[in-house]
Amino acid sequence: MSYPQSIKQFVTKIDKNASGWYVGPEYFNVPASTPFELYLDHVPRDSATTQISASGGAAWTEIFTGTPGGNQYLIDYNYGKVTFSTLNAAAAVQATYYNLGDDIMAEHVNLLQEEIVNVETAVGPGARGGYDTVEARLNAVDVTANTSAIDGARLINSTVTEAKLIDNGISATKLMADIKGLNWVASGSPNLTDIINHKLLNVGAHSATAITSYSPVTHLSDTVQGHINSTGSVPPTAKNPHGISLDDITGRLSVSDLDCSGVISGGFVTGNIVTCSGNYIAINTDGPDADQSLQFYNNSSPNQQRLKWNDTTGVFEFSTDLSVMGNISASGNISPIGNNGASASGVRDVGSARTPFASGNFDKIQATSYLTGGSTGATGQFTAGATVVKVRNGIIISIV
Repeated sequence: MSYPQSIKQFVTKIDKNASGWYVGPEYFNVPASTPFELYLDHVPRDSATTQISASGGAAWTEIFTGTPGGNQYLIDYNYGKVTFSTLNAAAAVQATYYNLGDDIMAEHVNLLQEEIVNVETAVGPGARGGYDTVEARLNAVDVTANTSAIDGARLINSTVTEAKLIDNGISATKLMADIKGLNWVASGSPNLTDIINHKLLNVGAHSATAITSYSPVTHLSDTVQGHINSTGSVPPTAKNPHGISLDDITGRLSVSDLDCSGVISGGFVTGNIVTCSGNYIAINTDGPDADQSLQFYNNSSPNQQRLKWNDTTGVFEFSTDLSVMGNISASGNISPIGNNGASASGVRDVGSARTPFASGNFDKIQATSYLTGGSTGATGQFTAGATVVKVRNGIIISIV
């Protein structure tokens, strides 16, 4: 049994009234075959109070005895039975009359019972629950029966600010504005019901072009799709879908030059030219102590040559020959050493066969003292005939 889909119309009932109750017009058809009789809906008040006529036509004649002729009728005022002439078989007629009120008819009670049973079956027993009325029950959801604690107030008492639901409520209109954006309908974008099979379409209710987005700073995109389509100055890749480069971020970096006048930190910084306007370029500034080096590309290798700080021996090492165009000054000793900082062994020449001492590569050698075999040379003046030779620390400094 389903919930009633229509409202039954009941004939107005009255209590019996000695002065009579007017009924009319009441429409019906004369039976098409014998007997040509029918009963009015109500029993008319006795005496000649009933008027019958063709629908919308002139009144027929009431007789009180005998057999009716054409356009005549006979009424039994005890039962409300009307007898017609065979000449009016199947005619459409109407009746107006006074009655003394309604008798209780089984048909009336049955209709009422049917409607009540239908409603009770569809709504179910105990529909109002713990509420005073069914209306109160329908306006609230039992908060103990769900984890969201949604009640009627939360369904209707809400406002929307910047397309966001606030307070504790939602409504269909405000929820649509929150999901679609404030300008959705105004811009003519379709609703879900406007789209056939909208899940399979690439435009419409689920399209990123139809969802309003707030743009940061001077960004011009006002839809989600516009933000997705934004790209930088380099070709997009799987790892960089927007093609963003350092130039796009800082506005001052170029493809070939990396100017790190500020601070750039990271695992790798790569560029054709790296310049710093600060006071130094530091390696391993955060420690700990370790060997550190500047690597140079040579012989198809990115680190074949290097300038290295050897933390173990505490000296700088060059991986190949060192050529100095200016002066070399030292507050300590300048001494040849072995490979990887090992102490020198054997004899070490100053100069080499390629640039020997005698070829004038050294214009002057100046020192406080010179050692020969670990011993300081003699100092003094020697006379050889008329020649005077002056010696200091084993070095002849004058011959006169």
